[in-house]
Amino acid sequence: PVHASGGEVQMISGVPHEFTVRGAGLRTVDTLVAVGDRTGVMCTSPNFFQMQLELLRGVGDGAFAVFTKGIATGENQYVKTGFKSVTSDGLLATTGDLTLLATGHYCLCWQGTNNGQRAYGLVDKLVVTGVDLSLTYRSVYSPSAGSASQKLFSTFIHTYRLSKDFADDALTVRTATKTPCEGTVVAQSRKIEKEYRSTTQMATEKLLYKAKYMSVKNLPESSTTYSEMLHVCLKSPNGEVLQFLGESSISEYYSYPFHDFVLPETLHVRTPSSVYSYTVSEFSNLGLHWGTVERDGEVVIGNFLDFFTANPFSKVLHFWLSHSGNVITAWAFSASDPSPTLMATFKSDFPVGMALHTTANFVHLYLLKGQTPATLFVMDVTVPSTGLSPEALIHALDPGQAGLVEPSNIVLIYEGEEDESDPVVVLVDSGTGYIHLFDHDLQEVGKSNGQEALAQPLVKPTDLHCLRKTEGSGTVSSVWDCFATDVGLPRVIYFSIDASTKEFRFLSTYSGEGTKDGVNTNLRGPISVVAHYFSGKTLIYVAEAASAYPLLLTKVDEEETLHYYAYLSQNSVGSSSTVGRLSLLHFSDDNSSLEHVSLATFRDAWRGAEVQIVSLDTTATVPNFRYHPHEWYTVGDTHSLEPSVIGLGTLKGVRKFALSSEIANAAYVHSIASVDPNTGVVKLELTHIQRASVEIQVIAQGMVSQMTTTFKFNVACKDGYYYSQGMCVRCAAGTYNSVNLIKADPASSWAKCRKCGENHTTVAEGSISEDQCQCQLGFHIPDESEDGAKCEPCPA
Repeated sequence: PVHASGGEVQMISGVPHEFTVRGAGLRTVDTLVAVGDRTGVMCTSPNFFQMQLELLRGVGDGAFAVFTKGIATGENQYVKTGFKSVTSDGLLATTGDLTLLATGHYCLCWQGTNNGQRAYGLVDKLVVTGVDLSLTYRSVYSPSAGSASQKLFSTFIHTYRLSKDFADDALTVRTATKTPCEGTVVAQSRKIEKEYRSTTQMATEKLLYKAKYMSVKNLPESSTTYSEMLHVCLKSPNGEVLQFLGESSISEYYSYPFHDFVLPETLHVRTPSSVYSYTVSEFSNLGLHWGTVERDGEVVIGNFLDFFTANPFSKVLHFWLSHSGNVITAWAFSASDPSPTLMATFKSDFPVGMALHTTANFVHLYLLKGQTPATLFVMDVTVPSTGLSPEALIHALDPGQAGLVEPSNIVLIYEGEEDESDPVVVLVDSGTGYIHLFDHDLQEVGKSNGQEALAQPLVKPTDLHCLRKTEGSGTVSSVWDCFATDVGLPRVIYFSIDASTKEFRFLSTYSGEGTKDGVNTNLRGPISVVAHYFSGKTLIYVAEAASAYPLLLTKVDEEETLHYYAYLSQNSVGSSSTVGRLSLLHFSDDNSSLEHVSLATFRDAWRGAEVQIVSLDTTATVPNFRYHPHEWYTVGDTHSLEPSVIGLGTLKGVRKFALSSEIANAAYVHSIASVDPNTGVVKLELTHIQRASVEIQVIAQGMVSQMTTTFKFNVACKDGYYYSQGMCVRCAAGTYNSVNLIKADPASSWAKCRKCGENHTTVAEGSISEDQCQCQLGFHIPDESEDGAKCEPCPA
């Protein structure tokens, strides 16, 4: 019934387009649908979304990816319109405006009836060019231990068939206005760079740009919170047009959906099955070997020379392993650019875990593979372009000898300095429940499942994280503290390994502490763990299967017991998805602040995979907070005050609230105020009065810091009273007082009542207004209609 025009119709993202359709029997009730499809096949389906979901049947492990694509089709690439006008003979019709936000290829499909039957047809093939307007944005503004701080963040820009680059300052984040992009600039890019991908991907003309070095400043602030939505705007390459890209939410964590930066999309369809983090210092051994390797468009994608030589340091090279995609990708992160930058892509069959051992002479890759039979390799990757070829193999573990069933991860520990001693490989096997130790030649030197030390041996350990035990003398210890997740019971196991003697010591387990303050602290399915030592305390982060929030456990130096601290709240890590893998990013060799270490949380959401990054400073320290009391209270009042965070922090991780005793008149303050140690709610019960102005100080104690806030208010006697000698006294006859009078002139009314006029008095004590003053006995007002008339003696 409709006639396809042939060829491609060119459209620009965000620009309305009107179509003329030719056919037979066209009607105004017909529907036109634009759907992401280059072939036109989707036009023959009566329900595009249902057709996409039908593909799930029998897909198996790939079902989630297909479902995600189906959702994307329905959300970003499924646009309906209709006919605005149709000629009387039904041969020619004009559509309403059709606007597409996502760039790429579409088909414009017609849905109607023909001879009483539902009919479908292809109208046009569309290609949408320009800047992709379907992305979501996030501007980071995060409180730190000291105060609200401006965090540097980056934003990705997608273009299709747009040949010119952007000016470095072309992207701005602005306050929201009724007409987009007219608001005040609160953040602006200082550099916009083209992101490189494989040679094949670059040839598709779908390009990726990154706007870098932005920080939010001068946010308009209400009494308690910051505005929650901003506008993202971009100047066109010629600088003539300011284009509205979309809205940006404000948060204290970085969030990067994979579809924002993973190109091609098939590179990582889901979150990585394992992650390895390598900290790059200014004089790193890895940079010594990899820093001069040039981009080849296949293995080496990024600029290694710039990454390994340019400030600031330290940086992180983050390796993402996908056992279903048979690929390992390397991503660069830094404090100035905490967004992922693709550096290299290695092909590998079913990678499960990895670690790098680097010296001034070589770079060795310890690679764990999980196919049957599972095995462990040592490969020479001093020159990464040689990749993971068979020629790079140095050692291979005999699967039969080791008896590995389902190995899930490895870490390297050292007896001495890492570049001066050989590594010991710690391998956790979910299939057998054993933790194995191998030397650098992959000869087994020990193993244990904790049977002799634990009430129940390891059942199904899934992940492992080790950090060197600190020594007060400053010497390098050969003992390492390790934490393993055991999903079989479920629990977290704390144990130590001596890299010199190869001895295990199982120290404690954590399975939960029941319900605390309404929160169920019991573990349900721990799958990933990372740990960081700071100021005499170890912070242990645990991800659980099907949980929206990671869990933070703590251990102090003097104890071996692990304690529940908090679930990381929605404000710090987000709740739109379930946590997969965790990893730590160390952006400094200086261990004096948690702000230089970030937690990377990989998540699978219905929109697709994403990685969220938040500094440990945000998760474990107490942000600035305050209370909002009334200016005045009166004796007899009761009032509850809830704490509110300055910025977008959270107080869920505060261990205890308390009133300070280090203030003036502390005894009086404690007699009229109390604070709930768990919620921080201050309750005022003003049963008596001692002074006009009261200052209260509340301390919030966290795991690694504490924060103090002070608030003031005034106290007055109630209407008809005044303060005298530590109590409220009723106003005598002939005087009056009120709270409003005290507020207006505290100096004159707080500690005394006002007198009525000459020859005036009141009927009783406790009067509250001049209106209650009347002539004394024996006096009267001759003419009450006269303004300002005074009481005069009654006539004889």
